[in-house]
Amino acid sequence: MARIDGWGNSPFAFLSGNIVGIMAFHIVLGVLDVVALYFVRSRKKAVSLALVLYGWGIVAVALSFDLATEMFAVMANLANVLFVHAPLLLIVTAILIKGRWKIFGYTFYGTAALLVLVGIQAFFIEPKRLEITHHTIHSEKVTEPITIVHLSDIQTDDVGEYEDRVLTEVAAVNPDLILLTGDYIQAPLEIRDQQEEALNKLFKEKGLAPPMGIFAVQGNVDPTGAGRVFMDLDAVYTQKTDTYYLDQVDITALSLSDSFNNNLHVEAREPFHIVFGHGPDFALGTIEADLLLAGHTHGGQVQLPFIGPLITLSRVPRSWGGGGLVEIEEGKHLIVSRGIGMERGSAPELRFLCRPELVIITVRPE
Repeated sequence: MARIDGWGNSPFAFLSGNIVGIMAFHIVLGVLDVVALYFVRSRKKAVSLALVLYGWGIVAVALSFDLATEMFAVMANLANVLFVHAPLLLIVTAILIKGRWKIFGYTFYGTAALLVLVGIQAFFIEPKRLEITHHTIHSEKVTEPITIVHLSDIQTDDVGEYEDRVLTEVAAVNPDLILLTGDYIQAPLEIRDQQEEALNKLFKEKGLAPPMGIFAVQGNVDPTGAGRVFMDLDAVYTQKTDTYYLDQVDITALSLSDSFNNNLHVEAREPFHIVFGHGPDFALGTIEADLLLAGHTHGGQVQLPFIGPLITLSRVPRSWGGGGLVEIEEGKHLIVSRGIGMERGSAPELRFLCRPELVIITVRPE
């Protein structure tokens, strides 16, 4: 996902996104919690109690925006409000009012428990609960089935057991073709080289060598030179738009800027044609191809029932950015992967109702 700056105008906003800033935010919210509880304790009417808690929520959300300089820090602040301060406030409030309004007390206990359970699911369970998604496409342009692995947004800052498990699953598929749509390492500058080397070593250990090859493009968290991940591998990593001619298939790899160009034009080709890039925005252009692949959105990382992803940082419809297979028009399919990893840095490292996914595509003769 891309970063968007320009949030917040507080004199303390410079603290956003680092450990000091996180501690400062908790201290400010802690003071707000104490003030709210002071008024809760003295309330004699249920309406007054509701107004105190409502006021606390309004101020907490306002501070989440004000004490941040960019969007992901705002999200982190809101997550702290929702999963740390709100449950604690509700539990202490329930204790203070247990002699006056038992029904409110039980409601507050239940709400706090629900928020804690959602937080555990979002931060500790779902981010590594890998889903393997299968899609089948039929085309008269191929004569034999082709198995493609679409691997997107590994986006880790600590290559380890989880990434090992993902690549083990890739190897188990025994694909004909592997396509990677960017965002490999998102780590502080001082350890980026180390993490890129670790991921490179992992690729080598798995012995990935599909007969049609491995092709990878640049993502928006990948600096120039991020091809170190694919060094000494039988793989093509490109940062520019180019077309490659394979058995039964032509593939067009897009540069980072072209992948976000919603007016892009890619000409038709006679064989089965795959166009892939990091951002999905190019799918809004005139892309004369059979299969379009993209990542970047992470499926929104957070999806809500009946609503879908809250944000995708893309111009495509949210239903597209949320991940899955979309038939844009007859014979032309788009697949946006929810990705393997998560946004790092100042962003909250969570997923909710939006599991990471490894996408496996089978193209079969019509």
